[in-house]
Amino acid sequence: MKAPFAFLLMAMCALGVAARADLALAERWPVGEEVCADAPLRLTFDQTPVRGAAGKIELCQAADGKVVAAVDLGDDKTADRFGSGGEPLRYEPVQITGKMATVRLPAGKLGYGESYVVRISAGAFKDAEGHDFAGVSEGWQFRTKPAPPANPGRLIVAADGSGDFCTVQGAVDQIQPGRRQPAFIFIRQGRYEELVRIGSERTQIRFLGEERDGTVIASANNEKLNTGWVQRSVLGVEGDGFALENLTVQNTTPYKGSQAEAVCVHAERCALRNARFLSFQDTLNLSGRVYVANSLIEGDVDYVWGYGTACFERCELRSMHDGYYVQARNPADKSGYVFIDCKFTAAPDVKKTWLARIETTRFPASHVAFIGCKMGAHILPAGWQVTGPASAALRFEEYQSADLAGAPLDISRRDAVGKQLTAAQAAAESDAGKALAGNDGWNPKSLSDSGVRMAIIGDSTVCEYPSQKPERGWGHYIQDYFKDDVQVMNLAASGRSTKTFIAEGRWQKTLNLKPKFILIQFGHNDSHDPSHPEATDAATTYKEFLRRYVDESRAIGATPVCVTPMCRRTFEAGKLQDALLRYADAMKEVAAEKKVGLVDLHSASKTYFEKLGETASLETANKAGDQTHFNEKGAKAMAELIMKELPAAAPELKDEIR
Repeated sequence: MKAPFAFLLMAMCALGVAARADLALAERWPVGEEVCADAPLRLTFDQTPVRGAAGKIELCQAADGKVVAAVDLGDDKTADRFGSGGEPLRYEPVQITGKMATVRLPAGKLGYGESYVVRISAGAFKDAEGHDFAGVSEGWQFRTKPAPPANPGRLIVAADGSGDFCTVQGAVDQIQPGRRQPAFIFIRQGRYEELVRIGSERTQIRFLGEERDGTVIASANNEKLNTGWVQRSVLGVEGDGFALENLTVQNTTPYKGSQAEAVCVHAERCALRNARFLSFQDTLNLSGRVYVANSLIEGDVDYVWGYGTACFERCELRSMHDGYYVQARNPADKSGYVFIDCKFTAAPDVKKTWLARIETTRFPASHVAFIGCKMGAHILPAGWQVTGPASAALRFEEYQSADLAGAPLDISRRDAVGKQLTAAQAAAESDAGKALAGNDGWNPKSLSDSGVRMAIIGDSTVCEYPSQKPERGWGHYIQDYFKDDVQVMNLAASGRSTKTFIAEGRWQKTLNLKPKFILIQFGHNDSHDPSHPEATDAATTYKEFLRRYVDESRAIGATPVCVTPMCRRTFEAGKLQDALLRYADAMKEVAAEKKVGLVDLHSASKTYFEKLGETASLETANKAGDQTHFNEKGAKAMAELIMKELPAAAPELKDEIR
């Protein structure tokens, strides 16, 4: 039988017919130790997979094989609870992007300090031709972190497992209900395929994304899947005092897929800043007191709507199809939606868009105002669409509208239902603090919404690492030294120098986060051979880049602090060598020239390693032979050295240290 088969293969090759390669698993995650207790499963295949119509994905206790969580691919109505309250929501448990399949397990099934194995039945995935994936029956095992984060008021979400949680909802659920102090959640760059719910029992939660366009919370959800305002949104907020900044929320429901909010806010004293909100119908539902600034909102039909009071400043609203911008359903005793210095744009094929519409029989007191806004030619000359009888309580208002180039707009054909405001009236309505003050005097621009932000920039000796890896950077431990109102954002990146951190846009992203303090440590990669693209010269270009960091920090009102590069653990004949002295001295010179606070980690670490000696210093390394990078012990030691000098370098921080 072998000879005919070999002949057949030869014939297939001669005819250009390729033999089929079975769908194979190239990579699986998570594996190893220190896994987040909310980690999804990620399967990377050797080709694009297709979800099977049947089969199970199971998570089992490693000790006894007991199934603790399962996804049934034959169930087209999978539902689970998101957050601590409300009814279960239908969702898609398997998301496929390219060659990767991400599986969201039912919430709350993983414990801390537990070992698990993953089993996947044959046929759970298929290749493009419909052939079954063989499945996983053994060999996939991991263990979760031993305990939850020590400080639930300062949490980090990272899709790669380098934070406290892998999902945004996992971090939200960790925050104690009824907490009175703000809780900060820093969300690292990545795509988070999930629904997020913040119930009324969790107040003063703050989301801060690492990068506006690169930190994305996305999912498909709509009225056909889950009925109700909050239920059908991607991010549903019912907790007062919520703030979101520097990220994207996207509802991936396709065009004409029914009502599909990206965000629904049904809460008081909430702020959305420097963000993107993407969907089609009903993108933003704001049914509380909400301040929105410097954000992009995309949609087509009533894509800013709700029953609340909201002020929009310096936002862009982009219509993706013909339709309507706003539908305000506010009651008669409250203001509706006011847009100040906003732009109203559209996709290329959009020709007919109304500024706002309302049915006066249902909502006779609708209030919408456009003050100093720029508007594209796609907006219909009449502007306003009203159905129903005339209403004396209706307020559709406008002041000094312009075209997108800034020229005064011809408003002669506006519907008579609209009103042109006077300068005094426009000034009164442009005061967001007054409009949103309510009975509690809330100021939406209060700095207390953001706390004290501290950014850390640098290289591999500073940055965060996935928990499964042995490496640790000192930036990982700085947060532990500060009180709850300080939010540390470790933006350091492995392999970067003063030059490449700027060239890759990382520095601009740091500035966009508007930190109050910035700790700056570079030198290790700057010192590489001049032929390397990251290399700089200690006497010239290294100093030039440092000056730029200092000047641009101060330009946004931040206090820069220079941290000299720690000394490498290189011993020769029992004596510690000092290859980075030129860069440490150069940073000291810039700090003195610019009158900048300085932490001399180079000198402190040199003294520390000399005291330890060559043999004992090996215990701080992440692996044998590595003279630069740290394990947990080494990184914690560097953090302690920094914190001994930081109060003198930045006296304003003294009262913020525990």
